[in-house]
Amino acid sequence: MSDESKEPGGAGDEYVAKYMEGGEALAIAKKRMPAWWFALLAVPGLGVALAGLSAVLTSGAPMIGLLATMVVSLTMITLMSLLFSHLRTVVTERVLHVQLGLWGPKIPIEKITAIRAAMYDWTRYGGWGIRYGRDGSICYSVPGGTGQCVEVEWTKDNGKAARHVVSVDDAAAIVAAVERARSASTAGSSGVRVDASTAQSDEPVEVSDRAADTAEASKRSAR
Repeated sequence: MSDESKEPGGAGDEYVAKYMEGGEALAIAKKRMPAWWFALLAVPGLGVALAGLSAVLTSGAPMIGLLATMVVSLTMITLMSLLFSHLRTVVTERVLHVQLGLWGPKIPIEKITAIRAAMYDWTRYGGWGIRYGRDGSICYSVPGGTGQCVEVEWTKDNGKAARHVVSVDDAAAIVAAVERARSASTAGSSGVRVDASTAQSDEPVEVSDRAADTAEASKRSAR
C-alpha cells in the first residue's frame, strides 16, 4: 500500500510532519510493507516457540524458560515490524530525505548530479529492504505498488560519488519535485532538466547545468 502527495504537509503522517520536514515538502511518498512481509517475520519467532515447547515436553525443562523465550521472540518481531513498516520519501527545497524505518539518506538538493525514474528490479539487489548493489549503490525498497523507483546520483561532502535507489509509486512526481527544488536553490541559474513525459520509463533522465548550456550557446552566437 502507498500514500503519495505532491502537496506540502505530512500527507496524514505525523512522523513525516515532525521528523522529516513534512510541512515544507514539495512532494511526499509513503509505501507500507505488505501483510505477507509481517507474516514472514513471525515465522522465526514461531519456530523458536515450538522448539522451546518441544524442549519442555521432552526433557522437562522449566516452563518459565519457554515463556521467557516467547516474550523475547514476540518483542523482536514487534520491534522489527515497527522499524521497517514504512518507507518514506520527502522532497523539500533543501533535501531529498529517505527513511525506511529509521534509516536512510538525507541528500542535499545541490549535491544531486543525476536523477531518473525506472522500474525496480528486485533480482538486482536480491529482494527488498535496505540492500547493497555490486556497483556500490544502496537501495531502500518495499514490494508491491507500481514497482517504480527513483535512482539518484549525488556527491558527498568528501567528493565521492554516491548512488541510491528508492522505491516509490509515482517516480515522476518525485523527479519533478527535485527539479523544482533544484531550480529554487539555484535561483534560476542552473537546474535539473527532466522530461516528465518520460519519467516513468526505463530510459535515463538527463541532468545538466543550465548555466553551462547558456555559456555554450553564447559562444556559438559569438562565432
